[in-house]
Amino acid sequence: MHRLLILSLMTLCFSGGLVAPAFANEYCPSVSVGATQYCDCIVFNYATKDDAGVTITVLNGSTVLNTCGPLTVLAGSYYQCDAQFSAAGICGCQVTGDAKLSRTSLCVDPGNFAPLTCVPCK
Repeated sequence: MHRLLILSLMTLCFSGGLVAPAFANEYCPSVSVGATQYCDCIVFNYATKDDAGVTITVLNGSTVLNTCGPLTVLAGSYYQCDAQFSAAGICGCQVTGDAKLSRTSLCVDPGNFAPLTCVPCK
């Protein structure tokens, strides 16, 4: 349920970003995460075609916490990959294989249905 709230908030964050160029390798700015919080990396596909071969990697600093993919992000949909932190850390995200009309964002979710912060990725 709180994932839908994150999706709604990220749509607002990207209202002006739809014309920005996308790259096959996207990196998100690092965000501080507290113990028990979630690091959510979300790929939005704004195209009319499915986006195949996308890999999402969630990081704590340089340590890989979770890898999702390669996967297909359906047209007009999104896919998210997340990891819950057991201790405070630095949340990061890398996306490879995304298409021109896909956009990526990184959110920190405390688990109470209200994201603390969200950042767009380039």
